[in-house]
Amino acid sequence: MKFAINLICFNILFFYSCSDNSIEAEKLKLEREKLKLEQEKLNLEKTKDQGITKNSESTDSPKRTAKNAAKITGGSVHLRRDHSTTAGSLGLIGGGEIVEIIDQYAPEGNYSEAILKTPVKFYYENSSAVAFTLVKGKAVQVVGEIDDVYRISFVDDRTRKTGYATIEPNNLEFISGELWYYVSTSSGKKGWVFGKYVERL
Repeated sequence: MKFAINLICFNILFFYSCSDNSIEAEKLKLEREKLKLEQEKLNLEKTKDQGITKNSESTDSPKRTAKNAAKITGGSVHLRRDHSTTAGSLGLIGGGEIVEIIDQYAPEGNYSEAILKTPVKFYYENSSAVAFTLVKGKAVQVVGEIDDVYRISFVDDRTRKTGYATIEPNNLEFISGELWYYVSTSSGKKGWVFGKYVERL
């Protein structure tokens, strides 16, 4: 009889002990799930923060806010194959466009290229009819000097023919020493732009 009572008591204690163990196991399981959820939440917040950073970077890049950014100041400026007014044009860049400066070149003793300070009429060789007129700010070639007057030339973009004109020295601004910038446009096109039309930001 005493043995039976002891056995019943043992079974009851064992049952409660097992119950306690299963409750502890459930608690541990819940704690693990809670920790897992908190970790996922942290990961989501981290990803969200990185996404905001990436978006802000992609928004800023077209504005080219880096120290090598510059603005085109002329109306329609030639993007050229080389740092010379005689180099072929790769197209025109509109005034106000933001570009990235990649390199620069400073010519020395260059008195064959100059900028017009006034509008000038050009004529084709052996012709008295006006071929075209260039506005102030255009770059021209200086091909000679006669009696303190310069003979200048310009290749017409439309006809690809060379026009000539004569001009007084005070109406020319020589390019000697003026920088040329090798730039990349917002569309990714690269070429040389005369420094007079480039303003560093």
